[in-house]
Amino acid sequence: MSTDKPKELKFHPQSVGKTHVASHATTKDAIEQKIQSEWKQGGYDIAKSLRDLEMVPIEDHRPERDLSKLDTDKGKAEEQSGMDIRYQEELCRYPDGVQTLKGGMNQAYSLMFSTCCSKLMQGRLEALPEFEQSIRNDPIGLLKAIKNCMVESVRAQCPLISMTDSLIRLVNIKMCDQESPLECVKRFKECRDATVSHLGKDLLDCHTTQTQACKDATTDTAAKKKLKGGAWDQWMACLMMKGSDYPQCGSLLQGFGAQFSLGNDQCPKDLITATDIMSNHKLDPKCFENREARKKAHDKQQHEKKESPAETKTSFAQTEADCYARGKKGHMAHDCTRKPNKHADWHVNKAMTAMKKSMAQGELPPLSEP
Repeated sequence: MSTDKPKELKFHPQSVGKTHVASHATTKDAIEQKIQSEWKQGGYDIAKSLRDLEMVPIEDHRPERDLSKLDTDKGKAEEQSGMDIRYQEELCRYPDGVQTLKGGMNQAYSLMFSTCCSKLMQGRLEALPEFEQSIRNDPIGLLKAIKNCMVESVRAQCPLISMTDSLIRLVNIKMCDQESPLECVKRFKECRDATVSHLGKDLLDCHTTQTQACKDATTDTAAKKKLKGGAWDQWMACLMMKGSDYPQCGSLLQGFGAQFSLGNDQCPKDLITATDIMSNHKLDPKCFENREARKKAHDKQQHEKKESPAETKTSFAQTEADCYARGKKGHMAHDCTRKPNKHADWHVNKAMTAMKKSMAQGELPPLSEP
């Protein structure tokens, strides 16, 4: 069984290494599904506005008065009267729909900022200069600002360090245990966007010019441009395949390597192709063996925990217990069957009284800190 805890659906700034929260796209999709399924009033329009990052044009739904196309002698007046009644009813409901959409967008903002943003993300957002003017109470502006905060560097951090961290995350991204390829792709795209914001997509131009394909196209400018344009996408596909779970896709990666050594380059050329290959790939037998081994180890651990007697940790005072009531060793006061009825007659109280009397007479030095 997997020991990985389920990721928390919160927006959180990216950091190097594993994170305990889900990706930006996963959290955003969960919010949209929650709003669309649970909010009865205007849930679909609100979810669509958040999905498209653009307010639904409510003006397009403003009712219009229809005109009857019948002839005057064939009931035109009666049909027009019914159309006018329906138009008046729709026109009366239109302002309610507008207010419902506005109120729902305000609720969506509260849900995303207070519930779906971590404390660190909230601090990042509130530190933005434009927060009060263009982000507060605007869920669409909030989503855009959240994505920027997850991609852009921290203002209090050296830009070179931020750039290095984003590149490290991109190169070292790994598929988590029992994570689907689609979920891994969402995390990968966030790391890719962060790296693009720092370095752009022409990072591999120098490498591309050194390849044999580019050297062969010495006079073909269009071919060189195409090679440089596709180098980034091919590198992203390569990193995505490299970061896949080896027990799941190990045979797939070995097959690509073997084919390339034979002069048949079948490696995916873009991220979409890599995602399709990983999604349609049948899991390797090693993956099932690892899962079964983890399950057996977990069951064995649980069985040993039930079989082993409970260990009782006792302090030194408990192991060398003295009865405060009679001063005898081997048991404690609450277990004593012959303790005096009056607390003043208890052994410990008599000892304290004698010690205070001796101190008052100067026979013992006063107690002090060592």
